[in-house]
Formats: sequence, structure tokens, C-alpha cells
Amino acid sequence: MSESTESLRISRFLTFVVVLLIMVLGRVYVGSVVEYNRAVEAIRANDEISAIIHHGRAIKWYAPLNPWVEDSAEALWDIGESAAKRGDMETAIFAIETLRSSLHAARGPFTPMTEWIDRSNLWLADHIAQEHPDMTEEEVMNTLTQPTGPHRGWSVLVGVGFVGWILALFLFIFSAFPIYEEGKNSKKAVFAFVAAVVFYLMWILGLYLA
Repeated sequence: MSESTESLRISRFLTFVVVLLIMVLGRVYVGSVVEYNRAVEAIRANDEISAIIHHGRAIKWYAPLNPWVEDSAEALWDIGESAAKRGDMETAIFAIETLRSSLHAARGPFTPMTEWIDRSNLWLADHIAQEHPDMTEEEVMNTLTQPTGPHRGWSVLVGVGFVGWILALFLFIFSAFPIYEEGKNSKKAVFAFVAAVVFYLMWILGLYLA
């Protein structure tokens, strides 16, 4: 293999990696802003429950520097505080618990925005204890701070889907767009494209359900 051919392969690989990262981050940002906008529309329609659900989904599309995650966290906190002030504790607790659980669901190697989780735990411990006199604030806090984790099966689906998607894209690119024309394999390219779509859907489904 010539040096120019090797350089071309490396260039294609690096380009693929960059494009892949842009695609992943783009999908995360788009998913987050779509859910955030749906939450805003629900608030305008005086549908707080739907707004809470959509804000929670926006948070689950966490990525560094994603402004809609922070905006949704603040919105959920405001909904909870507002509902508590007017005596609707069921909605208030639902909003704050959604904020807390969505951040836990969004975690990967680290848990994002832990300050919001801590605030939520303190708020929930205080208000749940007030709503349930048979429980102390300390007991509620102990329950809230128990180690939690995503569902193992759906988490496996996330990993398998993501890795399979990357590998299938690799196969598609090198089958459909080889360096030399004689290396083109249409059947393999079609198979790889279908596999990439399937693995991508598995990844997205796992992210929603983990």
C-alpha cells in the first residue's frame, strides 16, 4: 500500500469520526430543544403535567453546554415551587421528582448537574415529610439518596445499539465509497445501511427507556 493511499485512508477515518461526533451531538441537541419547545407549548396551553413530562425528556438529552437542559431544570423547579405555593402538592412533588430522576437518568461516566439533584433531594425530603407525618425528613432523605442506576437491560441495549451503529456506518462507508472503484460492494453497502438504521433505533430506544 502506497503512502498516499494510507494517508487517504487515515483522512477518511478522521473525517468519519468528526462527522459521527457532529451527528451524535446534533441528535442530542435537537432532541433536547424539541422536547423543551413542547414543554413551553404545554405551559401556554395550561397543561402543567405535559410540560413536566417534556421538560424531563429534554433533560435526559443531556450533553455538555446544552442550554435547554439547564432551562428545563429551572422550569421544573419553578413549576414545583409555584404548585406548592398554591397548595397543589401532587403536581409540585411530581415536578421536582421529575427534575431529580431525569438528571439521574442522564448520567453516564458522571452524574451531571449534581447541585440540582441535591436541591431536589432537600426539597422533596422536606415536603414529603410534611405530607406524610408517619415519615421523618431524615427517612425520606435516606430513601432519596440510596444508590440508583439505570435498568440493566436497557443500558445494554444502549451500548449494543451505539457500538453496532458505529461499526455498521464504518462498513457502509468503506463498501459504498471505497478508495478504488473495484472495491465497491453494493450488496454489502445496502446491508450495512439497514444494519446502521436498526442499531441507531436500538440506541435511541435504549436512551429513552434506560
